[in-house]
Formats: sequence, structure tokens, C-alpha cells
Amino acid sequence: EIGGHSLLAVRVHSRISGLVPGKVSLVDLFRFPTVRALAGHLGAAGSGAEEETIEEARDRATSRREALRNRGARRRGGR
Repeated sequence: EIGGHSLLAVRVHSRISGLVPGKVSLVDLFRFPTVRALAGHLGAAGSGAEEETIEEARDRATSRREALRNRGARRRGGR
């Protein structure tokens, strides 16, 4: 874990992108904040595991949208 903030993450992303084969997104640095986790993610690329993580991310996003809608409805008095 590098600590720091999003600006530091952009610098790290720039350096990593030139060093590792394949594509590393900036989001990957936040999803996999340790060297071990990022290495595991990169090692899983191409093995079918990445498609699972994409599906998991979609499911998480759907759940978050639903939770936000529900919270907004409760704040408006259940309308």
C-alpha cells in the first residue's frame, strides 16, 4: 500500500504502466492497493478471472444504485 492520495496514484499509475505488460487502469490501483493484490490481479488476467471481477463490479454498482434510490426515497418520506 502506497498511502497518499489520488494525485500520487496518478504518478504511480504512470510509472507502472510503462513497466508491466498488459493494461493497468487507475481504478485497479484503488481496487488492488497492495503490490501483492495488484500482482494477483495481473496474474489472473487472461485466465478468465478478470471477467468474474467485471461481473462482480457490475453487481456491486447495481446494488449501490439501488441503495441510493432507497435512501433517497426514505428521505423524501417514502414517495
